[in-house]
Amino acid sequence: MAGTYSPINVLYGRYPSKQMKGLFPLDEEENFRFKASDAMKEVWSDEAKYLGWRHVWVAHLETLFELGLPGITAEDLEAVRKVEKVIDYRRAAELERQMKHDTNAYLAEFKEQVERLRPGASAKIHAGGTSCLVTDNQEIMAMSRGLRLVYQKLENLYVAVNERFGKKMGKRISPIVSSDIELAQDEVYHRMEALRSRSAKGTTGTQASYLALFGGDHAQVLTLDDRLSRRLGYPESYALTGQTYPRIVDLQVLASLATVAEAVKGVALLENEQLDLVRRVKDIARSAATMASVQWMERTLDDSSERRLLLPEAFYAIDVLLDAAPENIYLDPNSIVGDTRTGPVLQKGTVERSALELIAQKTAAVITRMHDHAERYKDLPCAGYTHYQVAQATTWGKRLDLLAYQYALALDEVEHALKLRIPAGTVVSSALKTQYIGSLLMGIAASSAKAGHDLRLGQHDLEINEPFGKKQVGSSAMPFKKNPMKAERTCGLARSLIGLYAHGAEQDYAFLAADSLLELGLSIFSGDTDEQTGFTIHTEMVKQNLARYLPFLKAEELMMMAINRGVDGRAVHEYVREVSMTAWEMMKKGKPNQALELLADTKAMFLPQEIDRVRAMTASDFVGRSAQQVKEFGTNVVAPIRERYEDSLGIRDGVQV
Repeated sequence: MAGTYSPINVLYGRYPSKQMKGLFPLDEEENFRFKASDAMKEVWSDEAKYLGWRHVWVAHLETLFELGLPGITAEDLEAVRKVEKVIDYRRAAELERQMKHDTNAYLAEFKEQVERLRPGASAKIHAGGTSCLVTDNQEIMAMSRGLRLVYQKLENLYVAVNERFGKKMGKRISPIVSSDIELAQDEVYHRMEALRSRSAKGTTGTQASYLALFGGDHAQVLTLDDRLSRRLGYPESYALTGQTYPRIVDLQVLASLATVAEAVKGVALLENEQLDLVRRVKDIARSAATMASVQWMERTLDDSSERRLLLPEAFYAIDVLLDAAPENIYLDPNSIVGDTRTGPVLQKGTVERSALELIAQKTAAVITRMHDHAERYKDLPCAGYTHYQVAQATTWGKRLDLLAYQYALALDEVEHALKLRIPAGTVVSSALKTQYIGSLLMGIAASSAKAGHDLRLGQHDLEINEPFGKKQVGSSAMPFKKNPMKAERTCGLARSLIGLYAHGAEQDYAFLAADSLLELGLSIFSGDTDEQTGFTIHTEMVKQNLARYLPFLKAEELMMMAINRGVDGRAVHEYVREVSMTAWEMMKKGKPNQALELLADTKAMFLPQEIDRVRAMTASDFVGRSAQQVKEFGTNVVAPIRERYEDSLGIRDGVQV
């Protein structure tokens, strides 16, 4: 279907008014998105997105069937597969206007088609899943496809530069040009290899819904996650997620594209509009760092809205640059001997390498210190949040390890850079090396800010406290205050560092800022001393906050029980939604949460024994695999870090305030 795809352009799609679009009509000739290749436009097309959702739903159902989940037959699967690639877009749009929810609308349209072929066959589609089951897994697959296109075009550019240089100069490509392109290729290849699926993690990443589907069988849930991941083309899934995969991944992908853009600028004579695209990709990477920094708790929708802009925009821009570069190769004969201003990437003995080694050591120390607290609180249930509205419960231990995982993913990139090898005698340009290091430090900043924001929200809910000195003053006017000053400073300093991305003149400041962020992290997760109370989680307040919302979680458990009995998932979801909305209205008038009582009174959807069973359940019954996930994270991620950095984990922070 080459040539039939229009590029994704959200600002001329869902959001602006007709009046404003009339004042600024879309000029396809001037719009760089329309200059992207058909292959890249197809990757980010609406059709590819919605067909990708269908693919995930089918793979998910196939895996549930393989694992013996009741209520799915081979005939059901046959009916589902027949309409996998047949989408009634008009019907889906109609449903979306009603629901104001694109994933549910396309799910409903899919189920309608299946039901026309075989009544009842769609009941287990999406069973146990949340929207991110399809949206996040599809976006990761799109990034993988886009990166493969970028890698191939980088290879074509490398060949073209060699051919052009050989004809003009009678020799092969210069060392500096060679290394810039090779570093860009390494970065893209590494990024493709590092991507993982989100697989089947449930509403807030605890896999509670799947644990309910499989009757508490943890092994079956792990098998589901593993098999679905492989079905989607990935060797494994991300070790921990909230509702979404860790958003630092978006930053890392986009920073890789920014590295490619800088390498292209070094070998091609670009026009002003193409130089604008180089800057645009860098700006998008910076925006992704900000996005990863402020994704509150288990997730907020602003990450989704922003990514609908960021990911396609950056891939379109880099695609246009790579297509233009082979025809505009420019090599200054005076620069052929190499760039004497710099040396091999992160050569031993350089200030940059020593600084990154220190960053790695301190990052490892922060991770292990956070995980120590996570182990202590792995069994403490707390309210989960999506959109900072109450969602499926998690534990504070799982939440702390989610923050530690962001740092672990950032550490992976620093370690990869420290291991990076380039051919002897070659050098990387100063501009590219500065940007490459800047992307590593942005990862530290985004991880730190994400932790800072979540800790500030936790302290707002009176569930945690960062360390507080015994003579510390929270406010000059309000003596009762205990402000999260370290977390606040972390967020502010991280914004400063992100804002400096790719500014070579400020690299000293960037290293100092990254170091300060890690020092603050060590300080926040410190223990009690004679002078202060250390990092604290207030267990009774955590329990009190969760109790307010527990009836909603019990209602969700009833929903899973009904689905296991063969009730259509969409029908039971709508029923529980209506009752829950009534319960919310009552709560707004000062009444306690009556969701469970309302469901019990109607007796239209649930069996009496199901109501009785749910009434007896406690908060710990709703956290899914949170505690097990903390243990697995400790074994699979933290333990190897402890081994690699054994000699530096005892490092103490030097924060003076």
